[in-house]
Amino acid sequence: MSEEPKLLADRLVSKYDMMDAVNGFLAKNGAIVALHVPLAQAHQKLAQLITMIPEEAVKRFDLKKGSSGSKILNREELAHMNFVISRALRALGKGKKIQELINIAKYTEKTLARMRFSDLANECLAILALEKKYKLDLVLYLISEEDITAFEDTITEYKDTLTQINVNRGEGVNSTKEIIQDFDQSDDILSEIDDIVESLMEKFPEFYGEYEQIRSVLYFGVRHKEVTKEKKIQQKQAAKEKKLSKKAKTPKKPGTPPPPAL
Repeated sequence: MSEEPKLLADRLVSKYDMMDAVNGFLAKNGAIVALHVPLAQAHQKLAQLITMIPEEAVKRFDLKKGSSGSKILNREELAHMNFVISRALRALGKGKKIQELINIAKYTEKTLARMRFSDLANECLAILALEKKYKLDLVLYLISEEDITAFEDTITEYKDTLTQINVNRGEGVNSTKEIIQDFDQSDDILSEIDDIVESLMEKFPEFYGEYEQIRSVLYFGVRHKEVTKEKKIQQKQAAKEKKLSKKAKTPKKPGTPPPPAL
C-alpha cells in the first residue's frame, strides 16, 4: 500500500501499514494462532480487509479521475459553439429589430467556459431554442441546418457527461464510506487481537513481546498503540490533582507587617 500513498490519506496509510504488519506477524506465527480459534478467526477477517481496502481505494481514485478530462474539453467546445451562434443571433436581432435576440446576454467565450456546468447547459439550451426558431433567417448569417444539429448533439453529449459524472460522484461517496467502514472494522479487529494476545502473555511470552513491539512501532509519525482517550483523561486529572495538592501544601508567605504605631 505504501507504494501508492496518494490513494489514501497519510493517517489511513499508517493504519493500513499497521494492519499489514499485524497480519504478517500472525501469519508468521501460524502454529500458535491455529491453537486459538477466535484469534485465527480475527486474523482471517483482518487479512480480508487488507485485500479489500486497496481495491476500494483504487476504485474511488478511478471514479474521481474518470470523465474529468472529457468534461473540461466538452465544456470548452460547447462554450465556443454557443459564443459563435449567440453572436449571429444578436446580429440578426439588431438587423431585424428582434428584441428577444437583442436581449441575449453578451457573454465572452471565457465567461461561458467558466460557468457552472449546469448553468452552461441551460444557457446553451436557451440559445438552441432561439437558433431553431430563427433557423431560416440564420442561413444568411452562415448558420446552416448542420450547424444547428452539431450544436444540439454537443449539448446532448455534454449533458450525458454531466450525468455520468454525477453517477461517478455518488459511487465515489459510497466507496469512501466503504473504506471508512473497513478501517472502523479493522480498529475493532485489532482491539480484539490485542486482548487475545495479552491473555496469552504467560503461555507464549515471546509471542506476546514481539506483538507488543509491533503495535508500538511508529508509522509516518503516528503511534498506533496510543494512549486511549480514557487514559489521557485520567492522566490530565491526575496532573491537575497533583498540582492542587502541591499548591495546598505550599505554606503561605507572611504578609507585610503593619507599620509601627506612632
